[in-house]
Amino acid sequence: MLFNNRYLKAILKWTSPLTLTIACLSVTAAQSANLELDASITVATGTQGAQQMERGTLFRGPSLVTSGFSGTTKSGERFIDLDGTSVGIVNIDAFASGFSGHEIVRRPYYRARARDIGQIFGLALDDAAKPNLYMTATSAYGLPITGADQNRDGQEDKLLSGRADARFMDGLFGPNPENAPGSVWKIDGETGEITLFASLKHAGKPNSGPGLGNIAFDRNSRQLFVSDLDTGLIYRLDLAGNSLETFDHGTTARSLADLPRVAFDPSNRLDIRDPSFDVEDPETWQFAPAERRVWGLAAHQGRLYYAVA
Repeated sequence: MLFNNRYLKAILKWTSPLTLTIACLSVTAAQSANLELDASITVATGTQGAQQMERGTLFRGPSLVTSGFSGTTKSGERFIDLDGTSVGIVNIDAFASGFSGHEIVRRPYYRARARDIGQIFGLALDDAAKPNLYMTATSAYGLPITGADQNRDGQEDKLLSGRADARFMDGLFGPNPENAPGSVWKIDGETGEITLFASLKHAGKPNSGPGLGNIAFDRNSRQLFVSDLDTGLIYRLDLAGNSLETFDHGTTARSLADLPRVAFDPSNRLDIRDPSFDVEDPETWQFAPAERRVWGLAAHQGRLYYAVA
């Protein structure tokens, strides 16, 4: 358990949101490392030993995993491309010039599409012999919404502000109707199968739309940690997807640091049906207040480090 009193004595560390954090380790097939690069998180697996990973598994030798916006359709109104790549895995072995910061032009050998998982930001690998990949739903690339076809062009209307019949655009969040923005997805390291790993709610209420932030795996406790941009909480999960506990930076950590408490406000919820919601203005998206909004996460030697907006 990383949220017990012993752990709080070490306390979680917060840094400037502009800080670039890079953790680069030499790992085997049964280990993982995270490279966190501002807007897009990549997970690298393998520099030594991973070459022996069996073909047919999710990771085929040294690989790079990237998350990013899946793109839009090219004709008419620009809707999310449901067949666009939200998460891709590309092989990075046998570079003639070595790792010198040059562009990787190889095509991904594995793609997870927007129709299957929606848009993804956070990525994490566990320590299984054939590592599993965990991914968090995101609003980082926008919160597009649609409504009923009122202009009679044969497709839903793309909306710029809230409307009584508004819903999140197809491809924004994955197929989890009850709590799509609170989804944590898993890709099986052996089969490549995508499943819903966890659906994070607070006090029984689904994530209202801001979605999740980052995700980190702690090898010592074999647990996952997920930041929630809706509530500002950090969730602690086991490898079965069960939520074991939450940590509240806004109250617990700020108090320990002699800062004013910023408590969770249950009335601060996004409603895309409200006309005040503006697709182009994140100030209307009802994120947790900056003082309690945790995003970046990294686990290292039994401690969880995090960044606060």
